[in-house]
Amino acid sequence: MQIMPEHEWMSSKRKFPECISFNFPDAKYISVVKKNAELIAKNMGFKEEHVYDIGLIVDEAFVNAVEHGAKKYSSGVTVDFMIYKDKLEIIVEDNGCGFDIDTTKVPDDLTCLHSIRGRGLGLMKLLTDEFEVITAVGAGTRVQMIKYIDSRADSSINNDYLI
Repeated sequence: MQIMPEHEWMSSKRKFPECISFNFPDAKYISVVKKNAELIAKNMGFKEEHVYDIGLIVDEAFVNAVEHGAKKYSSGVTVDFMIYKDKLEIIVEDNGCGFDIDTTKVPDDLTCLHSIRGRGLGLMKLLTDEFEVITAVGAGTRVQMIKYIDSRADSSINNDYLI
């Protein structure tokens, strides 16, 4: 029997993208969501700091979806992991109340880390290679994030920015 490094399972004869999908009814499953995100990223061959980033962005997206969408208005939160050879696409979606994206500032820098509220979207944007929010008042919210294995998004949350 030949043993391959964990990430080499990606190069076998598989059809991409592969989709792993979860639907969670409430916030008590946050550790399940985060752990699965980290395991998927690790098995794909992401660097350890990017595995941490992926866990963090999934945690933030899931908590936002539960708190602002699914908590009062829907039947839960769907989290999809679209696995490609060179990237991981994460989609977190609720069918809750949505919001007006035009009146919501998504930070472009790490100053959002010093805020008590409003850090989630900024962190997700900063720690991914591609980031998009699709939402409208009364129509729910879909957050799509892409992280490449050879990521251009810098894991630059360091001690200079921590409180």
